[in-house]
Amino acid sequence: MAFSFAGSVCCGLGEGSRYTERYSKEFKRSLGTDFFPGTLNVAVRQKPDFSAFDLNSIRIGGFTEKGETFHAVLLIPATVAFAEKRARCYITIPEKTRHKNQVEIVAGVNLREKLRVSDGDVVEIIID
Repeated sequence: MAFSFAGSVCCGLGEGSRYTERYSKEFKRSLGTDFFPGTLNVAVRQKPDFSAFDLNSIRIGGFTEKGETFHAVLLIPATVAFAEKRARCYITIPEKTRHKNQVEIVAGVNLREKLRVSDGDVVEIIID
């Protein structure tokens, strides 16, 4: 059974590329793939309760690099859709975050370019 929700593409804090670079080795080791250095941020009225999807999630453990601590993150496989375009992705659920009503998404491609979305465009995120 699929679960979906919608939200508006928005700007993040500008730190997505920094984090995807730091976690890239762990992503590659756990998933066997590289990710685009950045995230697609989606504003939602209220973050969905993702706990029902724990069985499908992939946990990337926390680590320390050059004296800086990076906390654990869960990745939930999903699809993001806009108009007729779709892309496979992962919803990131960091152990520690400043995003209250935003969902961050990572993928092997630049999702803004692939889906041709801009800030304010409403996308659908499907967990299947």
